Amino acid sequence: MDPANISELMRASAADAVHFAEEQQITTLDYSISSLADVELLLIPLRSDSINDKMLFTLSYMFGAYMGEIFIQNYGGHWFHQEEQGGEPPQTFVIRDPYSYAFPGIVYQYLINNEQYSLVDYFQKIHQQYS
Repeated sequence: MDPANISELMRASAADAVHFAEEQQITTLDYSISSLADVELLLIPLRSDSINDKMLFTLSYMFGAYMGEIFIQNYGGHWFHQEEQGGEPPQTFVIRDPYSYAFPGIVYQYLINNEQYSLVDYFQKIHQQYS
């Protein structure tokens, strides 16, 4: 996928996350690092063993895009889409050399591994790398 297209797609997906939060009448997301706590609160009731795959993928992608856009605004970097390779599904990352961050995958893990992941903690660890 063309880099400009993936960037545009991820910005649109992040905007979808903002609209989703507004529709749920839970919070207004403002692309600040502190808004990640609001994302966690929004997603907590959606964490479930019974969440269907389509909703899991949609939420992971939207809120992963939102996290990625926050990262890019604060630390730079760019989106990169990797097509399916060796049986692995396609993945989308933010790359800021020498690191890459699979934010949609992090949100996915947050949704399926209830107590083991924190989006806020993950982002704080990233912040420490760039401070």
